[in-house]
Order: sequence, then structure tokens, then C-alpha cells
Amino acid sequence: MKLKFLCLILSTMFLLTFVSCSQNNSNVSTSGDANDLVEEDIFGNVVTKTDNGFKFQNIEWMSNQAVIKEKAPEASYEEKLDRLETHKKYDDREIVVLYHMQDDKFCGGEFLIKFNNESDYEAYLPKIKEQAEDFFKEPPMGNSLDDLLDGKEVVWEGKDKSYVRIIPSGEGDYYKNVITIKVDAPMDIAPRDID
Repeated sequence: MKLKFLCLILSTMFLLTFVSCSQNNSNVSTSGDANDLVEEDIFGNVVTKTDNGFKFQNIEWMSNQAVIKEKAPEASYEEKLDRLETHKKYDDREIVVLYHMQDDKFCGGEFLIKFNNESDYEAYLPKIKEQAEDFFKEPPMGNSLDDLLDGKEVVWEGKDKSYVRIIPSGEGDYYKNVITIKVDAPMDIAPRDID
């Protein structure tokens, strides 16, 4: 009797372990790849706070392509656009990461979450808003995080004039149902046109 009970317990434990290990959770990274989507910590994957401002994926500003290729070996270079990029598809969305270069120096990055349908996009906006509140602790410049839910961009500025932008795009062609987290290098390091 004890042997049957022990076999039943062991079989149950094995079955539960097998089922839990074989479930596909396409929203959580297990590879440690910085370009994977970890829904619970999207800003921790994309934005790094410094004493004076922000960095993109903890990459030093003005790093060369080789440094970025170490972090994202699958990144391909788009010469016409002077950027490296990665693409990763999930069941309900695609993650596109852009590493903008200027004279072979890293000057900004974008993390785009492209949803397959509008309902998933709209359901994710409140999650991004909540995570931004927790991550930044301070309101964005000139508006409120509630504006995200109305499809408006929000921006934070670092002391060093680096910027973080969250750009929701419910309409458009390429940018339909896309949430973009964009981080720009300080102006004195990498002069650029501000969108």
C-alpha cells in the first residue's frame, strides 16, 4: 500500500513538472537576450538610469558597432539608415530593436513592440503606463502618463540632456499598433534633430 502511494506521489510530481516545463510562455525571456520581451520589466531591459540621465540597454554612448554586436550578435547593419537592427517574432507581436549610429558611433536606440492586432495593443498600453510610473518615479516633461492612453508621446529628460520617449502609435502603416521606447544620447555627445 505504501509503495502504491509513493508511486502515485512520484508520478504526480513528475507529471506536474513535465507539464509546467513544457508550457510555452512566449512573453517571458529565458535566454537572457536583451532584445527579448520580459513583460514584467520592459524598462529594465531597455532603459538604464545613470546619475545624469539615461542609456539604451546599458550601452555606452558613442560605442562602435563591434560593442553592439557583442550585445546583440544577431543584429544586421542597414547601411542606408546607418543602424543595426534585430527582429524577434512572438505569437502575438514582434520586437524590433534599432541601434542608431552616427559615423560608426552609437547615438540612440529604439525598442519597438509591434502588436498583431489593435486589441492587444490597447490592452498593453495600461501595462506600459504602470511600469513607467514604477520605473521613472517622476512624471514626464510637459504632460502626464495618462496621455499615453490617449495615444500621445511622453518624454523624460536627463540632466545630461539624454531623452527617453514612449511613443504609442495606434494608426499608420509600419507603425500601426506599435509602442516605441526610444532613448537618445545627450545633445553634446551626438547632435541630432529632435522629433
